[in-house]
Amino acid sequence: MNGPDDRNAAGLEGNQAVALRSNSNKSVVYRCRVEGYKDTLYAENGLQFYVESNITGTVDFVFGNAKAVFHKCRIQVRRPLEQKHNVVTAQGRYNATTTDSGFCVVEAEPGHDLNGVDTFLGRPYKNYSHVAFVNSFIGEVVNATGWVPWKRDHEIKETTMTVEYYEYGNQGPGADTARRVNWEGLHILKDAAEAAKFTPDRFIDANLWVPEQIQYDHGLGAPPLMPGGVAPPLMPGGGAA
Repeated sequence: MNGPDDRNAAGLEGNQAVALRSNSNKSVVYRCRVEGYKDTLYAENGLQFYVESNITGTVDFVFGNAKAVFHKCRIQVRRPLEQKHNVVTAQGRYNATTTDSGFCVVEAEPGHDLNGVDTFLGRPYKNYSHVAFVNSFIGEVVNATGWVPWKRDHEIKETTMTVEYYEYGNQGPGADTARRVNWEGLHILKDAAEAAKFTPDRFIDANLWVPEQIQYDHGLGAPPLMPGGVAPPLMPGGGAA
């Protein structure tokens, strides 16, 4: 898929309304806009590669059980319903799959006032939810704890042990991991060699099936541009995925 806009028209008050559902193995979404509110993008199954695309939403707006990489994408949150919070990912792993976000920018959508609204990187849709944010720019919109239980006021200890959440080399005011949730399943990586397993070529074998005209970083390359076009400095160890 190259270039179109996919939007749901349910609006903020509507129920779940998927703008794009992909159940296609070895699919590429390139330079697209996927816009919605709750459950915007259903990355259902298979190997999926999202490149230089904009994805907007409020609650669980990137969800599913695909083994997917989001590469140089802009992930933008909108203002949710009153007294609600935003969650970017709700990965539903019931086997060995992962959602990986690399070189992306996570921020508020321009024009949306998110004062007083908590936004989280993810919550476990299934007990083995598996997500990595690697060398992304994470804006101040993201809550310092980073991650949240499926029911915010009811943490299930077993789930916090079985999830696999990773962060490595991220930049921006929301990237500070000092106050992240104290979950056994959250891993703050320091080693570039370990983070390299989330690169497109190693994680989804992108070099074996992605068309040559789709340009992307094959290894741990440069970090994303901050809003305004300023590149943040490299983290110690050098790179991104």
